Amino acid sequence: MFILDSVLLHILPQVISILFGVSLAAFVGLKGLKRPTNLGFSIGIIGLVCQELAVLMISLSSSADQILILGKVMIFGGILLGGGWLLFTMTFARIDEVEVFRKNRFWLSLYFIISFSFLAFPLFSEVSVIGLKPDLLKINLTASVFFVLYLVVLVFILMNLEQTFRASSGGTRYQIKYMILGSGGIVAFEIYRTGQVLLFSSISMDFTLLFAFGVILCYFLLSFSMVRHRLLNVDLFVSRYVLYRSVALLSVGIYLALVGLAVVGVQHFGNASYIRLIPIVIFAGLLGMIILLLSEGLKLKMQNFINTHFYKNKHDYRNKWQEFTGAVGAKVSLPELLPSLVTWLAESIGTNDSAIWLFDKERDRFYLASRRGFPTAPSVWSEDSTLIKTIRQKGTSFELTEKNVLFDEIRSGAPSFFDANPVSAWIPIDSNAQMIGILALGRKITDEKYDLHDLELLTTIAGQAAGQIERVRLIEELGVVRELKAIHTLSSFFLHDLKNYTSTLSLLAQNVEKHGSNPDFQKDAFVTIENTVDKMNQLIKHITVVAKGLVLVRSEVDLNDLVDATLAGLDGALGLKGRICSIFGDLPRFTADADQLENVLRNLIINACNASKEEGNVTIETHSEHERVYFSVSDEGCGMSEEFISTKLFKPLRTTRAAGWGIGLFQCQQIVKAHGGKIKVESEEGKGSTFTVELPLSEK
Repeated sequence: MFILDSVLLHILPQVISILFGVSLAAFVGLKGLKRPTNLGFSIGIIGLVCQELAVLMISLSSSADQILILGKVMIFGGILLGGGWLLFTMTFARIDEVEVFRKNRFWLSLYFIISFSFLAFPLFSEVSVIGLKPDLLKINLTASVFFVLYLVVLVFILMNLEQTFRASSGGTRYQIKYMILGSGGIVAFEIYRTGQVLLFSSISMDFTLLFAFGVILCYFLLSFSMVRHRLLNVDLFVSRYVLYRSVALLSVGIYLALVGLAVVGVQHFGNASYIRLIPIVIFAGLLGMIILLLSEGLKLKMQNFINTHFYKNKHDYRNKWQEFTGAVGAKVSLPELLPSLVTWLAESIGTNDSAIWLFDKERDRFYLASRRGFPTAPSVWSEDSTLIKTIRQKGTSFELTEKNVLFDEIRSGAPSFFDANPVSAWIPIDSNAQMIGILALGRKITDEKYDLHDLELLTTIAGQAAGQIERVRLIEELGVVRELKAIHTLSSFFLHDLKNYTSTLSLLAQNVEKHGSNPDFQKDAFVTIENTVDKMNQLIKHITVVAKGLVLVRSEVDLNDLVDATLAGLDGALGLKGRICSIFGDLPRFTADADQLENVLRNLIINACNASKEEGNVTIETHSEHERVYFSVSDEGCGMSEEFISTKLFKPLRTTRAAGWGIGLFQCQQIVKAHGGKIKVESEEGKGSTFTVELPLSEK
């Protein structure tokens, strides 16, 4: 009775696992084997059932011949599991699963052919039996090679599941997580069991019960996922860059497995002297792996293979757009933009050579604007060259090779260039139906042709490049306009100052008729003339630095003294005596440009006198407060409307006086701002205006 219970304890979990697996395969198969996902899942489960059935029969058999046959059945099941779940994990939750299957059916077929061919050879060397129960199946070298291949396939399956899970998010991840856990658990058990087989060169029966329980648990997870979430009907997109990394890791794993297999071969077949070479073999293998990982050509070939066989579109346009904008989006001049453009384009397509020629309207030709590689690139292409005519005629990207009927004629325009570059891609850069430039790319690093996907991408990039080039040109033109505007503004300042000086001399000439015989007037007149000449000489000096904009020459200034000096310079011309009321506060000295502040004072005082009636008073007041100094100029003139203050005051060419230019207050504002200060105005129509200037004591 005890023996029967023990047998049932070992057999029952395996029987349950087999029946559970058959039910799952049938359930998924009834949902439709036309879907690659369902077909692959069912084949894999059937393979797992074959393995479990073979293990069960081995545990009940005592015949060595039967056990050897059942051992091959177990390997047959492993082949089905590996191939079926390769298909399942490549297509599970993919939007374009049929397309993925179509692109990879050759490799799946090759896997099955190679794997099934192992069954034609002896795979086991002996059967070890303890008591009545088979304990070990010793494998030979042929079986070891198969199990290495099987282990690699299992790792690839696990990586497919991992990248599917990483590519999911939100509700989709919640739906697929139990399917990923269930299938991943089965694959993990298989990897462990296969690793044990390779480690001990034998198939042990010690873990059959544990494996059966583990498989049953994973079946429950798979069943829950399919029933609860109607799984095997979830669509998501797996990033090709996740796949790049996965394939790279898988390649490293395969490479290291082959190196390990070589070491095992040396141990089995070599003598003692060969065994000493094992460290050298391992070192050479690791060095070779590093060389392969650093190979740009191999990397590009791998990416091209994945893009071609796993995705409908060869290029990830979303990622290319992000890379493009990151490379050129922040550039604000052609010398910055064009080198970045040709460098990014070469790296994106996978070539060492790229160049761009831009159209010169004045000379009617295309000049070389930037290049990467292409040492023999022509500096110009004439408008009537065969190449330019061909590009205009085609109107889109194309590959130029020696097979092209016009190649010899095109070559004649630049023999050394086309001899060095017999394969090239040419792309027109069009903007508003005008070809503003051309792009050229050399032979790919992988020596592949420029296919339709490449040319479509290049055409799209050229369109975006045209927009970037026009954007940068507009920025450069805007910079020129701003420079001209700055020169115009400063010129307006100088003209306005010159107008003030001529007005001063004109008023002086008019007063000569009335007061020419007055000694005091004569004295004031000479002072006014002398001051005006000095100011005009300073103005001439300032013109020499017009390109630098408003430049402050700071020195220590006493504002009260500066007001007195300004009034003294204007008194003879304007007849200010009796009209000016000065209220000076106790002011600290501070650093400022005395000449520029005098210009501000002069403008404000002249404006106040002109705005006031002949007998109207002008008040000038100074004071300091909170680390700042203030001066104000008030008049009793006509005042200004609120609308004029809000929309026209401090703007050039806006004035209330018929003879004015509207430059003075604009100039005052610019000078005050350059000092880090502010200028404020209070005005009421018919009563007058007050302009207050606020300046910091310390330099900002």
